[in-house]
Amino acid sequence: MNLNKHIIQKHLFKSGVGTQKELAKRCDLSINTICGIMNGRSCKYETACKIAEALNVSVEELIEQ
Repeated sequence: MNLNKHIIQKHLFKSGVGTQKELAKRCDLSINTICGIMNGRSCKYETACKIAEALNVSVEELIEQ
């Protein structure tokens, strides 16, 4: 599953998380995983759920269309 990096970036600031490093901490994921996703690498649904929860949005909102 590919996530839309622009939507993630928008919600990083909107939610107050701010940085990819902070997002990684809140999701209990590595910074390499977050950077990979932001660079277009696909991820598992469970990973997408962790990111969506940390940003307080639905997974569907983050999916690349």
